[in-house]
Amino acid sequence: MRNLRSLLTKEIAESKRTKPAETHTIQERGQLYGIGGWLLFFCVSLTIISPAAIVYFTAKSVIVSGRALAGNEMFQLVNTALVVYGVIVGITLWRTRRGAVRQIKVFLLVNAAVACIEAILGTALGLQPPVGVVGYIAEILYLGLWLLYFSNSRRVANTFPKTRS
Repeated sequence: MRNLRSLLTKEIAESKRTKPAETHTIQERGQLYGIGGWLLFFCVSLTIISPAAIVYFTAKSVIVSGRALAGNEMFQLVNTALVVYGVIVGITLWRTRRGAVRQIKVFLLVNAAVACIEAILGTALGLQPPVGVVGYIAEILYLGLWLLYFSNSRRVANTFPKTRS
């Protein structure tokens, strides 16, 4: 009995010395840690591609009609506000700040809600939505896929532990 106790005590002490908790956690994470892969793609699209697209389409609208907000002013203003919100949330995510995943999930849900409202209002009021109803359905599916990614991704879970999100 004494030998078993001393053997267990020695084994526990040795395991604490050779496998600190932090090192073990990093080893378990492997390559799925940090801003990379699909998470990097999401950050780039949210903070660089989306703002560039808004600038492009606004400039195109100015060139074609001579006005910055030609035709669908409401849609353009709302989408511009969503892009600004996305840039702020995207930077928070990219910098791995506390609560970033929760903010991204809220952003995705707000975007989906706005897409539903724009599709319904556009149809009901006879307005010409920029992408049409089919485009809004595709957008909602796209947002839903990202929501699933942020809910189930190992990289997201490793990079943003529950205590930080």
